[in-house]
Amino acid sequence: MKRAVERLTALVLSVFALRASRVQQDLGIKSPTSCLLLASLLALTPGYAGVAKADLLDGLQLHVEFEDNVVDSSPNGFDGQANGDLQYAVGVIGQAAMFDGVDDEVLFPTFSDTMLADNDFSIAFWFDLPTGELLSVLGKRETCSVSPFFDIRANSNRALSFEVSDPSSFHTVSSPATTAGWHHVTFTRTGTDLQAFLDGELAQENVTPSTFDFTNMATLGMSNSPCIGSDGTQMLIGGIDELRIYDRRLTDFEIVNLGGIFADGFESGDVSAWSASVP
Repeated sequence: MKRAVERLTALVLSVFALRASRVQQDLGIKSPTSCLLLASLLALTPGYAGVAKADLLDGLQLHVEFEDNVVDSSPNGFDGQANGDLQYAVGVIGQAAMFDGVDDEVLFPTFSDTMLADNDFSIAFWFDLPTGELLSVLGKRETCSVSPFFDIRANSNRALSFEVSDPSSFHTVSSPATTAGWHHVTFTRTGTDLQAFLDGELAQENVTPSTFDFTNMATLGMSNSPCIGSDGTQMLIGGIDELRIYDRRLTDFEIVNLGGIFADGFESGDVSAWSASVP
């Protein structure tokens, strides 16, 4: 009975949230708090039209759910290749990949960086880091020096930094320090604007002098930064769940939803995927 009530509640609220997402885009509302209030108000507004399918499927280029594998569930089929002895355990939604910090890595050899290049994009995932170390998380980088790349690394405070570079300059945007346990991070690029979100909230913004083109010959990978062993960076130890890359900047409201309100991302009417355990 309790589970049935939870499912019904999630379904009803998801309809209101989707309506709010569309209104947000129509009106240009940027604040996640404003969007949450808007979702509540729309609960009392039955006539708002045009809510159909999940916006979070739009522009989805890579989606690895880590359900005992590293298969890409987006239409592109950029399946990963797991090296080492990658294990899986209970994550935020179903299973999550658990990296041991010794030899576990995941490579995406067929991923095309043409969708990144100098375009807008978003990268989002759940993470759980048991210790505070300088760790390689996700990146596409040829050398541990200034060159076209992006690299996501964790530091001693369990903060995640999104580092970008063109041939001559280097910039970064970071999440705040975190505690052990699951957190959601989203990094976005809109023109020259870089943003970092933690658990659905904007954490930091950095405007770069130009729109960087990240195109390079490196393989997109997790726990495979070329800085491993050269500047104190270590292989990833901890959990990763629901990796998503989009060829557009997600709206603030979509980021809020990915960050824990409805963790299934509104991908279907099957609300059994919604997890009440999300913080």
